[in-house]
Amino acid sequence: MKLKDASPFRRVLNLAAIYSLMFLNNGTLMVSPAMDTLVRAFPAEPYRKVLMISTLPALVALPFILLSGSVAGSKVRYRTILLTAIPVAVVSGTLPYFLKSLSWILVCRAVFGVCYGLVGPLGNALILRHYEGRDRIRFLGYNSVCIGVVGVIFQQLGGRLAMVSWNSMFLGHLIFLLPMLLVLFGLIEPERADPGTVRTASAGRERKRFSPKDYMPMGASALFILVTALYVCSQTKMLTISSIVANEGLGDASTSANILSFATVGAMFGGLLIPLYCDYVKKYRIPILIGVTMAMTVCNLIPSVPVIAAGYSIGIMAFMMNLNLMTLRSSALFPAGQAGRAVSLIQCADKLGSFLATYFTAFCAWFVGFASIPVSVYKAPVIATMLISAVLIVWDVRRTDREGRETEVFPD
Repeated sequence: MKLKDASPFRRVLNLAAIYSLMFLNNGTLMVSPAMDTLVRAFPAEPYRKVLMISTLPALVALPFILLSGSVAGSKVRYRTILLTAIPVAVVSGTLPYFLKSLSWILVCRAVFGVCYGLVGPLGNALILRHYEGRDRIRFLGYNSVCIGVVGVIFQQLGGRLAMVSWNSMFLGHLIFLLPMLLVLFGLIEPERADPGTVRTASAGRERKRFSPKDYMPMGASALFILVTALYVCSQTKMLTISSIVANEGLGDASTSANILSFATVGAMFGGLLIPLYCDYVKKYRIPILIGVTMAMTVCNLIPSVPVIAAGYSIGIMAFMMNLNLMTLRSSALFPAGQAGRAVSLIQCADKLGSFLATYFTAFCAWFVGFASIPVSVYKAPVIATMLISAVLIVWDVRRTDREGRETEVFPD
């Protein structure tokens, strides 16, 4: 069945199935509120090993994000991947409830990470394959809203189940039965697209037929670097907020948590406002949003909780809008049948940027002491992210001027 031939109810059900994949994409958030309970449940185990319950799935997922993006829709049907990965995720996510050995729990978390990676790029890829023009950018924006809502649900669910017992938290993974049923009965498989040619955004010219050698074209490589750098900046600000709050005497860990919770609000508003933003801003859309994020970073240097919280919320809103726009830019670099590959490019940059942020923060703190720069150790990474953002703005403005107005990437 083609989407255009489906009934209105089936179209809504298809969209619900796509958005339900956010449940699995945010599956690792369920563990975070329960980490203290898990550490106390394994007093004889190294702290770092217990933390792997939370971090291992994301680490294992990385190669499978690339694999899924490479084969989805071209070599393997979307429904086949999803209806294989989601049931295994339910089992591997819930099975630790019955286990007492941390090593076996980590094995289950590794299997869950495989499923997490396979499903990861498919939600946005399905939106890119099913929808065009304004609908495409609108539904990508709503996806950001779903991420925020599901994040809140999972954190609350994980925390409350952990209050029952340390292993009850794993029963929360039964919620993945919902997306499995929606995919089974509601998801419409996109038409298998021929690799064909790729149309350039600036002049509408056709490039050569896509081949395996074009797995990472030059434009995609530059975009990967851009997204990775933006994620380093975003995660660095998140990592330094608790230090700023503590050192400036603004509060305790609960104050930092309240500030970080504004990220959810900002992400949701970003998803809702992106179509309106694209209606009014016709050029330099990405550099402008990077500039907003950079300007809001200044708020981290002002010793006021409301100012930091407001700046963080607006900054995350601009960041999430940018992420959707860069997903659209990535989709223009690959043939229609390679939508999964376009999304996996962004998600891999996400994981790499989050990983590098920790080392970037530590390097900035070390460099301030080494060079005897009169800047607080906890403020140095924030200032460094602003400098990186300024470089990225200049880079992307020059790229836009060189390639022209990207009407095919960002529909009016």
